[in-house]
Amino acid sequence: METRRCLVTCCLVVMILGLPPIFQCRDNPSAALSGEAGFWEIEPVSFSFQNEAKTLRFRSSTIRISYTFHPADRNSGSKPLFVFFNGGPGCATSTGLLSLDTSPYTLNKERTGDRWLKQNPYSWTALGNLLYLDAPNSGFSYNLTHHASDPRQRADEFKVRNFNPFLDAAQCTRLLLRFLAAHPTLQANPVVLVGESYGGIRATAMLNLLLFYPSYGDGSKIYRDKALADEIQLHLNQVYPSQAGRPMSPSTVANQFGRQVLIEPLLAGRYQVQIAGEMLERKGSPIYRIAAETGKTFTPCRKVEPGSAADRCNPYGNALKFVRSAGRDVYHFAKPANWFEELGNRAGDGLLHARVFSRTLGEEARSIVELAPGAREEAYRYKKNAAADLESVLKGPAFDRLPPGERMCIESRARRLESGREVSRPGDETGHGGQAGRPSDLLVDVLGPLNPWDDYLVGCNDAALETFYVNSAVKAGFPIEPTSLLYGRLFLQNLALVKTFITDAAYDLVIYAPALPASLKNYRAIVRDATVHDEHIAVTYKPGSLPDIPTPLLAVITFPHYDRAGHGVAASQPQKLRHDVGKWLSR
Repeated sequence: METRRCLVTCCLVVMILGLPPIFQCRDNPSAALSGEAGFWEIEPVSFSFQNEAKTLRFRSSTIRISYTFHPADRNSGSKPLFVFFNGGPGCATSTGLLSLDTSPYTLNKERTGDRWLKQNPYSWTALGNLLYLDAPNSGFSYNLTHHASDPRQRADEFKVRNFNPFLDAAQCTRLLLRFLAAHPTLQANPVVLVGESYGGIRATAMLNLLLFYPSYGDGSKIYRDKALADEIQLHLNQVYPSQAGRPMSPSTVANQFGRQVLIEPLLAGRYQVQIAGEMLERKGSPIYRIAAETGKTFTPCRKVEPGSAADRCNPYGNALKFVRSAGRDVYHFAKPANWFEELGNRAGDGLLHARVFSRTLGEEARSIVELAPGAREEAYRYKKNAAADLESVLKGPAFDRLPPGERMCIESRARRLESGREVSRPGDETGHGGQAGRPSDLLVDVLGPLNPWDDYLVGCNDAALETFYVNSAVKAGFPIEPTSLLYGRLFLQNLALVKTFITDAAYDLVIYAPALPASLKNYRAIVRDATVHDEHIAVTYKPGSLPDIPTPLLAVITFPHYDRAGHGVAASQPQKLRHDVGKWLSR
């Protein structure tokens, strides 16, 4: 276990000159890798936000990021590394992409029936090595602080110094680099980021940090993190020894970090929300289809009476509210309300059982020291507890400043808590429904109880989510909230170097994929046009519009359609998604 946590600085990495870009790995098919899971402790980080007028300096808390690694089925040493994360922000990958049809086992109740889990015939281990990350204070990850028992200290932890998109991406990047360093077989292999929903923002920030790392070290970007820039340089020195010690170009970095798979992503901030609302209000949109199928009447914002209480109607929020009132799921509008949420909830219930946890993550729960109560006296997940934090966010003055989709998710979680729903207790690791007289194998019974402000598993951390949107840096005018237009500009800069795959799910309304091309086109200082043809988005750039790199004439995004899928494409059409990604990788 210790070698997993050490930064390996003396690895011999042989790179053959003249290789075609990105997917020609080192020829090392005999190097077999083993699965593992655990935590990576990330030390406090000093960082800042700056612009021409001001600089804000912060220092983060120590965090322990939960990770799970599954090696490729064959020739793992010569296969790419896929790095998976879900969104929120503040929501778990463990109850998302890990559990829902990308890893060797599935906890998708649509496929497991009356069992907790089954082997997944559509595991991405057929394509490569899989690394799953729970972002800070989500899933099994947790933060640390001195005097964690003090509620004032815990409340002080939920500040921008611990929760913002750039630090979030930086911490995930640190884990990735340290994982690669501790696994020399993989250190120089191609890396593919796989992000769902807000994971699109995380992937965007991670790639920009990697590609343009010198600028994030010297303060010429909005976020400065010199320690991370130095760590990226150290990694690149090992991968490209002939260039060691010199800043490396974005195109060189893209040879390793040059592909991303984005599943129903948030990318273009307010543009994406605005255009989705406008498109959903048009006749013929899915909203009118739902109205026809349910017999409900939809009133678009443009028909709201001027001067009325509803005069400030938000088209996107108005559409989502209608879908919920019609009894449909905004994440998959052909399904009943809360269908997709319940898939994640059921997966989370399963993972709280030691045997399900061990089978899914590939590591015995009892063997992971940092999971147990004795190692986490300084751990915190909440200001108070899950229910109290959710109620505080729901009733707090900042709630109305959150995007409509986020508000709806919080309201849904509040209804679930009010219902008093409890974790199921199956009799064995694959069955559902307890057996009288059999001992429980819940983590809390096997490992022991945790403090009230801690928890073994957090599906979505509401206090953390709120902090991403409402914090001192945002109040000071730094455009770092998840719906900022900044991330679309970073995405377009990355796109010039990074091959990109984005899903187009027919039944998703939370991320309405048809709005994405028009959202990108709205970046008029950068983009001349963005058009869809034959399941591709062609982005035409304005000459010289990208900073720091040559501006291409054209970048093409692979944009396959999923006719039966909602937000969780892997959960609805896992076979097609894996096939499409495999085909894309081979190009």
